[in-house]
Amino acid sequence: MAFRDKTPATSTPNRTPHTCPASTEERRDPRYRCCGHRLPPGPHPPSAASATQSRSVDRLQDPAPRLPPDPRIAGASPQNAPGMSDEPSRCRRCPSRLHESQVDQSERARLEAIARDVARDWNLVLSSPFESLNYSYVAPASDDAVLKVVSPHDEESIHEADALELWAGDGAVLLLRADSSRRGLLLERVWPGSDLAALANSPAAEIAVDVGTRLWRPAGAPFQWIGHHVPRWLADAQPESAAGPRLQELARDRFDQLDLRSDTLVHGDLHHHNILNAGNRYVAIDPKPMLGEPEFDVPPFLWNPTRSQMTLEESERRLNAFAEAGLDQRRMRAWALIRGAYLTRSSPQ
Repeated sequence: MAFRDKTPATSTPNRTPHTCPASTEERRDPRYRCCGHRLPPGPHPPSAASATQSRSVDRLQDPAPRLPPDPRIAGASPQNAPGMSDEPSRCRRCPSRLHESQVDQSERARLEAIARDVARDWNLVLSSPFESLNYSYVAPASDDAVLKVVSPHDEESIHEADALELWAGDGAVLLLRADSSRRGLLLERVWPGSDLAALANSPAAEIAVDVGTRLWRPAGAPFQWIGHHVPRWLADAQPESAAGPRLQELARDRFDQLDLRSDTLVHGDLHHHNILNAGNRYVAIDPKPMLGEPEFDVPPFLWNPTRSQMTLEESERRLNAFAEAGLDQRRMRAWALIRGAYLTRSSPQ
């Protein structure tokens, strides 16, 4: 179990659309990483997953956990830090209403200050942060760890640490330590870190199903129920959204007809760019965990990778892949309509 500094966190909603500038050529690069960095050419350290899991996490559970400074990391610039480049990361159109909001400079500076305070308290040495991240500040703390600080405005990620602690590295990135009052997370650093966009459709779908089935497990408090949020998101949907007024009306009707479950922990933003290669396994990152049902997680995978030209045939193949794992076809399609109705189109699909 990860070391936890338990102090209640607060959050306020803020949802602003973000336009993804990534080109098709950039995303086809196997080194491309959403919400991270493209890896530079050359050899990379072995997977941090096996190293992190092989050593006892108890080493990070003492009152003053410490990761020794790495001379290759401390003070490094994006150009020379391992696993980083000087190119900013690119975000895909995200089904989340929060993640795609661009953090303004004052908010970014505030998150950076919090990250520096957390790093000082935990005896960490941070290198240059990953750029172009939204609603979070993330910087390498060593070859094996990354420090992430999430904005208090991101209400959907309020229980990210709780979910990562529950998953314990099985299907998701491993949580090493957390500070709930400052929303600071010390996470395993994933190598090589390429996402599912680098794979063909069939293996990508197979991996996504495997990761999803590991994440979908029984849970209760403290996680929020999607049934308390979706009606508000639908009510707040703008007429100029991707769905349009007619589809928004259909989505509200379909949601009202659902006998919504509340017994399963869902990722909330499961798609190609949030599932990374960790060497000996694939792991999900950036969860927006809530209680609901597995079918809620499927639509984002249907809509990605970024700017991909989806076809009816490919959508059916992906739905069938999840159905073979036990998910309900009708509910997956219903959630595709519902979740699509409260999104704002921010890039061509």
